[in-house]
Amino acid sequence: MTDPARAQVALLIDFENLVYGLQDIHGDAYTEEVDPELLFRLSEEYGQVVLANAYADWRFREVNQFQTDLYRLGVELIHVFAKKQLARYKNAVDVKMAVDAIETIWKLPHVDVFVIVSGDRDFIHVLKTLRRYGKTIIGVSPAASVSDDFAALCDRFIRYGALASTYGAESVASVTSVPVNHGLDLVRETLRRIVSERPNGLKGALIKPLLRRRLSVTFDESEYGFSRMTDLLLAMPDVVQVVFDPTGGDVTVRPSDAKNATGPVVASSDPRARRELLISRAGLRNYRFEPDPTIRRQVLQELFETMGTGLPFTPGDVFEKILEEDESLSMSLSLLSKYHAILWQSRIFQLERNQPDRPMRERLMRLDPTVLTADDLIYRYEASITYKLVTAARELGEAITPESLCEIMGLEVNEENCAYCERLITYATI
Repeated sequence: MTDPARAQVALLIDFENLVYGLQDIHGDAYTEEVDPELLFRLSEEYGQVVLANAYADWRFREVNQFQTDLYRLGVELIHVFAKKQLARYKNAVDVKMAVDAIETIWKLPHVDVFVIVSGDRDFIHVLKTLRRYGKTIIGVSPAASVSDDFAALCDRFIRYGALASTYGAESVASVTSVPVNHGLDLVRETLRRIVSERPNGLKGALIKPLLRRRLSVTFDESEYGFSRMTDLLLAMPDVVQVVFDPTGGDVTVRPSDAKNATGPVVASSDPRARRELLISRAGLRNYRFEPDPTIRRQVLQELFETMGTGLPFTPGDVFEKILEEDESLSMSLSLLSKYHAILWQSRIFQLERNQPDRPMRERLMRLDPTVLTADDLIYRYEASITYKLVTAARELGEAITPESLCEIMGLEVNEENCAYCERLITYATI
């Protein structure tokens, strides 16, 4: 059953448009760029994916070589015969994909968000219809240039090329890792003008539409390496001051030289509200962090038992084996991928040599020799989570204590657990 408290998401992929668009950009190396899981990670930011379709003429090797990846993600493959014009075949999925999008409005009225992977200008009539029914539209296009009409009708538009750096398992997001370039300088100056016109502040949700209006309808923070607009704003303390809502609501953005400007601020001393804000700021929900330690550690235990044989493995094979043996049906590919992303960031994997041309999910790897037990794996995972919390707390002008970390980790606050959390904090700050 779906959770009614979460938004429901439909992911519709013009897979031919995606593959051939990447082929135009990258040539024969396009296969390394096709990663459907990135689209899932983006979609899951907006809620629970209840419908996922990929449209193509699956007779052609360029697209059918990715069928296994799509099956593992639970994507339904919709076959649409291409139209032959003279000596070439023409993408014919637009009509079928458009019909399915409109039918979804009626058949699945609870779907709130549509992630459309296309960029084709012929699809703008469907986008207009979705907007009339109050749906949120996230557009993704592989093309270097895309129709402004398509981008303008999306609530958020992202170029596919930005997804790997923003949502990829190998990416460790850091506002300090983004180089200052001419594009970001222009964003900085435009943002400075926007906030100077509203010295009393404005809600964070208004910032992006104003930037899109003044810069380009295709503007998105992912182009600069940020997964969230708030991260981009926090990377510019010389331009803006970000004030956090302790209830988890929208931030307020003010000029950096506004009266009493002190950087990120939380106007509440309620420990629960501040803890929730910290979890949100650290992005733990994006990684499906499980606050119940029993459940969380059981998943990690199963990962260790599958990976810790001493033999090399691929992440895909590990996930497939766990899913086959999961009688409770509590696991999912997406969930396991989130855990793997955190473990990857904790640097516990050693890649086998001579496989630079293989996608990361298909590369052979082993556990680091220091990871000898499931407890070692659990410790490294929770240390990586702690690192994210410590970093978020520092950005908010605060510090993580062993007691507060115990509460976030779902551990009873006692001497033993506080000592454990103290070790996590120390490990995460070295």
